[in-house]
Amino acid sequence: MLRRLASPLVLTAVGAAYFVDVFLRWTTTSGVRTTGWDLGVTPLGGVSALGLFLVELTALLGVWRSRTERLLGFYLGAATAILAIGGLVHLHWGGFYSLATHRFAYGAWIALALAIMLLAASGARLRDLLASAR
Repeated sequence: MLRRLASPLVLTAVGAAYFVDVFLRWTTTSGVRTTGWDLGVTPLGGVSALGLFLVELTALLGVWRSRTERLLGFYLGAATAILAIGGLVHLHWGGFYSLATHRFAYGAWIALALAIMLLAASGARLRDLLASAR
């Protein structure tokens, strides 16, 4: 039971944390406060993180527990992680900024850690889905 609950709990917590992280400062440019909402694909990651949080919250509350919910949680978790990493790549190599990594603020580094956690939790969700399909 605890193993089944761990994945939704982690995905819920990390999805909420990433949504909050998008509001934090992501760059240390001179005098300009740049949040995650101001950067390339990162706002899409914030929206998918909100969707992930809501889907996983319904699973934790017992409102919606099905194979579809678990599959949707996997997709939203993986998409949020990919969009977070894509936002960091865009911040470093693309767009108007092309900032060196030492110019990243705390929000960007938190996003990287949360993206790694989302990928791990989504991988665990996929492993459980594959095990239940056999």
